[in-house]
Amino acid sequence: MKKFYFFLVLLFSIHLSYSQTTVFSDDFDDLDISDWTLIDADNDGNNWTVVQIQDDNGNPVGTPLLRSFSWLNGALTPDNYAISPAIDLSGYTGTIELHWEVMAVDPDWDAENYTVYVATGTSVSEILASTVTFNESTLDGVYTLTPRTLDISSLAGQSNVYIVFRHHNVTDQFSIEIDNVEVIASPNQAVEQNNLSGFVHVYPTNASDKIFVNNHPDYPVSRILLYDLNGRKMNVLQTEINENATALHISHLKAGIYMLEIESGELKTVKKIIIQ
Repeated sequence: MKKFYFFLVLLFSIHLSYSQTTVFSDDFDDLDISDWTLIDADNDGNNWTVVQIQDDNGNPVGTPLLRSFSWLNGALTPDNYAISPAIDLSGYTGTIELHWEVMAVDPDWDAENYTVYVATGTSVSEILASTVTFNESTLDGVYTLTPRTLDISSLAGQSNVYIVFRHHNVTDQFSIEIDNVEVIASPNQAVEQNNLSGFVHVYPTNASDKIFVNNHPDYPVSRILLYDLNGRKMNVLQTEINENATALHISHLKAGIYMLEIESGELKTVKKIIIQ
């Protein structure tokens, strides 16, 4: 499933707040890589494909992913490139990271070699000229999808950025698999909260049943929103509202860290809570 979108994740502390934006992601679940550019540089007729792995009984194992072979009815010597659609980083500053997951599905044939390039062009020469790269020459022990991260902050401000997975410098192993490719931007500037923070108190901040938000006489609470750490707005049940406090019922929510956005008129602040 391809997603080009701006997805805001709230990550607030008591005095500072930060946001993350998922600029690009592809989990390949739609079995479609028609918007990726594939180059079979070794001209053997084999290239990256998107597949659904199955067990011996034909049952799906996991979700679809990107795959390239170094053995398929005989030894191959791949030099295969998978190039993402153009990613626009022109509006971003701060930390930008590329995330993906990788594995070699056969533990007896796992000496796969691959390189990740982050380039500003799609020709092989432009890709190989990139200085933002990651290489892994063996996937020994990596038999389930395992996360990897590459800092690509140096490309902030570029309007056309391409993620490239190259399977090369290997022969007669089996296959390499890539999944869950994401580019995530995290601004490096802190955003100061307004002065409402000092007048609004949440208690207890670690609870399993109810939490309370006080009502300051000069700054009465007008709205309360609750978000999880993926930026999803959660339902909270207001069980009591009076001049002193608003009680929120939270026992129906999963345990974890959440953020309360509290508003009083035009002012707002964010408080972190932990639901047990």
